Amino acid sequence: MTPHHETIAVQNPTDVPVCRRRVAHLATAMKFPAVQVGELAILVSELAENALRHGGGGELSLVRISGERGQGIEVICSDRGPGFNPEAAFADGFSTVGSLGIGLGAVRRLADSCEVQALPQGVRITVRKWLAPASRSPAAEMSLVPRFDVGIGSRPFPGYKVNGDAYAVRYTRPDQARVAVIDGLGHGVEAHEAAVQARQFIETRTSLELVPLFQELDALLRGTRGVVAAAAVIDLVSSRLVFVGVGNIEAVLLGPDGSQQLVSTSGILGNRSRRPRQFEYRWSAESMLLLCSDGVRSAWRTGVDKRLWEAHPDRLAHEIITNYTREADDATVLGIRERRP
Repeated sequence: MTPHHETIAVQNPTDVPVCRRRVAHLATAMKFPAVQVGELAILVSELAENALRHGGGGELSLVRISGERGQGIEVICSDRGPGFNPEAAFADGFSTVGSLGIGLGAVRRLADSCEVQALPQGVRITVRKWLAPASRSPAAEMSLVPRFDVGIGSRPFPGYKVNGDAYAVRYTRPDQARVAVIDGLGHGVEAHEAAVQARQFIETRTSLELVPLFQELDALLRGTRGVVAAAAVIDLVSSRLVFVGVGNIEAVLLGPDGSQQLVSTSGILGNRSRRPRQFEYRWSAESMLLLCSDGVRSAWRTGVDKRLWEAHPDRLAHEIITNYTREADDATVLGIRERRP
């Protein structure tokens, strides 16, 4: 086994995608399955983002390891922050100083092991991911790789520990994606609980068409704060986007000829919302769908450099969540497009 140990400084937002690319490069070189490569990219992104926003910066190390379970990758992320309660921090929706709290919970779920150690100044988080036994041919494995690029930015209401927004990304086939952005009414714990309940329902009911999905969600959420939400199914084979929105989630289809606002119906899910309407749009290889909660100012549509419309959704989501959010609200933006060479 060829040794590998590299350390990456995490001092500004541009270091996060560097960390993500480096772990993807290492995992691919070690012949990790494509699904595990994606999971490692999510782990590293969230750890680096947390170190940057919560800990005032730090460093992230990638180590190639071996043991009884074979080969694996160890990720060590250290920051200089004040520390946190691990049980609370790794719960879905917890956030510290604007970090994407939903992702910290995903760290524990996606890693094979996760350890948190308090330092004299700061916190060290160590996660390990082991190479899964080969069960498919490389061609079969590649056929299961989602053909989409996704970028997400999210933060809670400034000063709050939990995010009242949530999002979902699921692949029903490698060439079909289902995405959603959810905004719990208000802020704080009750908004967060309603948004997480909605997200979990959307993630686990992928066989439902969008209109009945929203109708069942409306019934499920009665007795909660309620949510507004927008969801889309993108099918690359039929070149079609199916969309349903209830409330004020902004949904915009970007393309080389400009932008198109997708149509939502008024209402609140959980408050006996009227039957939502489904709309269909043409999808092309140049399309990008952007979903924004109302914590994002619509000024991004004229203020963002149009060249970012052609960039990876990560870059556009980062620009919007950094420069086009309201100070007194939760904010989430999700972008998705067909993967490009």
